[in-house]
Amino acid sequence: MKWWREFWRLRKQSDRVKVMFLFFLAGIFFLADAIHGGIEVYSLVKSPAEYVVKNGAEDELTSYQMNGIGSIPDMGAISRQRTSQLALKAPEGEMTVECLELSEDYLIFAYGVSEESAMKTIYLNQTAGEQLLQAFQKTKIEENYQTEYILGEQEEAGMAKIRILSEKLPNDTPQAFCASDSVRLSEGGGTVRVLMKRKDLDGMNDKRLATLGLQVVNAADIEKTAMQQEMKFMQIKYDMIALALCLGALLSLKKFTLSRKA
Repeated sequence: MKWWREFWRLRKQSDRVKVMFLFFLAGIFFLADAIHGGIEVYSLVKSPAEYVVKNGAEDELTSYQMNGIGSIPDMGAISRQRTSQLALKAPEGEMTVECLELSEDYLIFAYGVSEESAMKTIYLNQTAGEQLLQAFQKTKIEENYQTEYILGEQEEAGMAKIRILSEKLPNDTPQAFCASDSVRLSEGGGTVRVLMKRKDLDGMNDKRLATLGLQVVNAADIEKTAMQQEMKFMQIKYDMIALALCLGALLSLKKFTLSRKA
């Protein structure tokens, strides 16, 4: 480290040493940015991925297709789904939001939520929750808050507990989530939601689903995630190239400085 002490002493006396110091700082920046990008990629890859699929040829998935999905590596949960309009009504106001109906097992595994009592529980993501607070003229919803609900075209109605979750539920659009029985879910148009425990880097999950004759309904969302991964990889690549250039310039200047001193 003798050269480093000498470099530190000369940093204010030589323009060349000042340039070396700038390359050193730039190298640290690109290294830190690459490490940060790597952590983001690791977190992204390790996070779950949801596929919404349907039979490309028929309305309902066959038992062969359902069993095939269950045999995919990293498959965590599977549920038929149904999307309905949900109306929430209270003396303070009312609102309508799209509701995703899933099996209770899927809600537990994917989002960590479930029916909390004999009374139906409806979960709102953060965006839908903010709309509810505005419609009902409230600043917060109490833990055991109850209100009247109507699901679909008067297909299901009654009183339900309302919970607003800011972290566990997807928050791309205002949406409610609730559990429904298998009979009601079978009327959802043949779409099935599949939770993979981690995201797919090599596209094998898409190929496996296609081999089963399934069409990915939310392909745009999957592609968006893949693009995010690719952009992060490109960022890391360019950071490493820039780091190598900084190190090369730093070593060249160091060698030149020492040779001039000799």
